[in-house]
Amino acid sequence: KHDHGLSEKLELMDDAVCSVNSIEVSWRPPTKNVERIDRYKLIIATGTDVVKDVYQGSETRFRIVGLKPNTEYILCIKCMYDDGSHLWSESKAYMTRK
Repeated sequence: KHDHGLSEKLELMDDAVCSVNSIEVSWRPPTKNVERIDRYKLIIATGTDVVKDVYQGSETRFRIVGLKPNTEYILCIKCMYDDGSHLWSESKAYMTRK
């Protein structure tokens, strides 16, 4: 069953603040079962298929530092529920400045 209602969607926002070596990104949690969200996990990937967790916690904003200038990074956020289930956002590309 595919329900694309806003309520069940975890979403990375477009208003990221990108500098030469950092990206500050925020995300919108799903409104459904929000009280059951235990934590978020932010994952970053570069074009070389290096994937790593850069943040884990309860905030809905995080600044990733130590990035390369003029480079595209793919970000994805995952929310973990208190029963062990989880939800992924769609991945989004962000570009650091030159």
